[in-house]
Amino acid sequence: MKLSLLNSKKNAKFFYFIFPTFYILFGLIYAIPFSTLNIISFFVLYLFVLLNQLLETYFRNYFILKMKFHKKNIGILEFFIGLSLLYFIIMHSWVSGLLLVCYTLMVQGKYLFIHYGLDFLSISLTTLFKSLLLNIFGFYIHTGFISNTIFIYLLPLIIPIFSYEYYTWNKVIPNNVKYLIAILSYLLTITLTWSILSWWSLLLLLSAILLPLFLLSNKKQSILFFSTTFTLNYFILLLVFILVYS
Repeated sequence: MKLSLLNSKKNAKFFYFIFPTFYILFGLIYAIPFSTLNIISFFVLYLFVLLNQLLETYFRNYFILKMKFHKKNIGILEFFIGLSLLYFIIMHSWVSGLLLVCYTLMVQGKYLFIHYGLDFLSISLTTLFKSLLLNIFGFYIHTGFISNTIFIYLLPLIIPIFSYEYYTWNKVIPNNVKYLIAILSYLLTITLTWSILSWWSLLLLLSAILLPLFLLSNKKQSILFFSTTFTLNYFILLLVFILVYS
């Protein structure tokens, strides 16, 4: 069975760069019933995440794939990241800037853990920063407060984002582990959201149609494909539910 979607390098790059948008989109959609959306802050936050993603790619190429990179490009990206941090300090609070500095240090320095054999720790910490911290901050910039219930919506992101982080370390996931990832992702998400979404949560199973592309492929990109399609399906589900009931 030829899985052309996963064989294309262009498709892999598309998924690789679209996935980081999920770090802030969930915070945005959860903020819809609470406040008017702050479009400017969202755009700056998106730019901040995208720039850090580009730097992650540079450092991944250097530390994991052993490729060269241009220091000049890194300096330019860091400059604009600094400007976005300054924006959040001025427009929101110094705590906002401090949290984002912590995020920057974590994601840009995550591959340094390879020198100490702490790959799993790095993947775990980065997962928490991306799935929880950024989305919570993405909610805060619109509302000015943090809701306790947002954690219920964000916890289902941990498994797909952890899997994605694992992929960025150029690691291969055994086929039996893939089945476990798929089962836990759907089971955890439906269980956590059932009390809120009820039968709506079962719509998440629509993305299961694409599971063969993930489970039957031996390519590393398959985990990226699964993480993206699963999270996108979950995002659409929450968006439709909130728009209907807000």
